Amino acid sequence: MFEDMGDAFLGTFLKSHHFQLNQKVVANEHGVFVTLEGGVLMRSEDRGKTFQQVFNANRGKLKPPTLETDEDSNIYLIYPEQKQTLFFQFNVNRMAGP
Repeated sequence: MFEDMGDAFLGTFLKSHHFQLNQKVVANEHGVFVTLEGGVLMRSEDRGKTFQQVFNANRGKLKPPTLETDEDSNIYLIYPEQKQTLFFQFNVNRMAGP
């Protein structure tokens, strides 16, 4: 999906949304997903023009969690907390739309 968007999209996305440069980004058939500091997961269904918050772990200064997708377009959010690794799976078909 990112191949279709090109480098200009990503540069504009990073700059226009004032996100940290170390956020994680994945894309699948259900949109573009990013994680931000604090454990926030955002989703865009319009190729990055707008984003809606899908999940917020409310973890303060937590660096952007690892973000993955699979062949079924599920989204996985992974981050450390109190000497553990927390793992969340999101079924995109169950996420509320904008």
